[in-house]
Amino acid sequence: MNETDTADLARIPLEEIRERKPGDALRDSELLYRGLLDSLPSAVFVCDRSAVIQDYNRRAAELWGREPQRGDPNERFCGSLRLYRPDGTLLPHAQCPVMEVMRTGVPVPNVRVVIERPDGSRLPVRVHFAPLRNPQGEIIGGMTSFDDITEFERAQTLARQSEARFRQLTENLLVSLFSKDADGRFNFVNRHFATLVGRPVEEIVGKTDRDLFPPELADAYRRDDQRVMESQAPLNQEEEHQDPGREKVYVQVMKVPTFDNQGQVTGVMGIFWDISERRRAEEALQTSEKRYADLMNNLDGIVWEVDARTWQFRFVSPQAERILGYPVSRWLNEPNFWPNHIHPDDREAAVKYCVESTRQACDHDFEYRMVAADGRAVWLHDVVSVKADHGEVVTLHGVMVDISNRKQTESELADHRILLRTLIEHTPAAVAMFDTEMRYLAWSKRWLTDDKLGNRELGGLSHYEVFPEIGEDWKAVHRRCLAGATECREEDAFPRADGTVDYVRWVVQPWHKPSGQIGGLVMFTEVITERIRAIRALRESEERFQAFMNQSPVVAWIKDDQFKFRYVN
Repeated sequence: MNETDTADLARIPLEEIRERKPGDALRDSELLYRGLLDSLPSAVFVCDRSAVIQDYNRRAAELWGREPQRGDPNERFCGSLRLYRPDGTLLPHAQCPVMEVMRTGVPVPNVRVVIERPDGSRLPVRVHFAPLRNPQGEIIGGMTSFDDITEFERAQTLARQSEARFRQLTENLLVSLFSKDADGRFNFVNRHFATLVGRPVEEIVGKTDRDLFPPELADAYRRDDQRVMESQAPLNQEEEHQDPGREKVYVQVMKVPTFDNQGQVTGVMGIFWDISERRRAEEALQTSEKRYADLMNNLDGIVWEVDARTWQFRFVSPQAERILGYPVSRWLNEPNFWPNHIHPDDREAAVKYCVESTRQACDHDFEYRMVAADGRAVWLHDVVSVKADHGEVVTLHGVMVDISNRKQTESELADHRILLRTLIEHTPAAVAMFDTEMRYLAWSKRWLTDDKLGNRELGGLSHYEVFPEIGEDWKAVHRRCLAGATECREEDAFPRADGTVDYVRWVVQPWHKPSGQIGGLVMFTEVITERIRAIRALRESEERFQAFMNQSPVVAWIKDDQFKFRYVN
């Protein structure tokens, strides 16, 4: 029966089916049953009281990877090749809840198991077991439905990882994070917020500003929240904050509205951090201008200030001449001094980035080369602060730090990495280097040759993806070595995916980062299949020789060059 037959049959009223001849009605009923069963999105199968599979739909066969013979006494409990519990242990088919469900008549829903298919692949499924009753209510068998939950579990894992990353980020930030509902009740705060307020997180959630702060501050905070929710626009301002039992502090606050799936405002969320030190620093700065200038002049970097409207330097610290060799007067008086002395290869990108960031009033930092007075190329890390007045950028402040030594080190490190990869690639042994997730970092040509991988690019691939036939014993070796062990075997059988078996001699050991932490594994392997076969062939030949000579009716002997007997039969 095809899908068209099923669709046509589904439009026939049940009353019409009942009025037909018994044979026709039975055939139509069977067709309707089969069409409905195969159209179900879930995998479904039915068994009799002996748990023998009597029927199943297309989806069940797809997930099982096989089509068991209906009514076959050997096909009982489940049509999968094997079953496993969530912990990975084998679940015998006979231990499925099917028989218990048929005995008690009580359904068993939401059982998670893993099914193995004939091709060796495994799928996590969610299974629902239910009794099957006849019109008299007697249990005549069982019906089992199951669904592939691979994507669901992957989504759950990603959600848990995302939640963990978010929680780790928020709990370790040295700023306070919070969110409130439309009534002003806190529904989330991070640890830094709770520490600042002086209460545990669980005592803050559900409270309002009135429960935590003095009335005048609480009312001001609430007015700001309502303004954000009504305008649906962000708020960025300084606020006063009163810690219980402490002096008043100033904080920088950013608040934004939150929305539900329908776009309705549900509350506000915000971030704030203590700027009291900055405020005090600003006050101190007003009374210590000379001391500040002295500090800038002695800083090991070029401190500068530029008029953002003319791009003319207003101030350049004396270190400019020491680092680049040009007198400060040239910086201040020569038009376009900065872009004219940027290295030609970096000029366009550096100027474009700085101009665009300034136009957007964004603080920024970037790296580029300037040509010194003696012709040297000097690498600089330029950290730029943008100052705006009534929305117009008026001043740029910055510090240029000489990073030539760091760049030289980075270049040498890159060269060393290339050298290491080249050495590994061309070493006559089969060698591969992995990270802690068993992803390939480097490998030798011999590795590709011995393992019949051709010219396959392995970078970033999982070792278990490249060799899906790797068993749990090998994975256990990898885990132990990632924990610090070094393991080796002089002869080890390695089944290949094509069914053949190779013999290998191998060493697995961890490699370490400069910090001492384990960075991954290095694996040395040598395929010794031919050697093992030769040894076994030689041993078999010697055994045949011994057997032949021992059964020979004549006396046989062998002497060495000293006429000493080495063998007699």
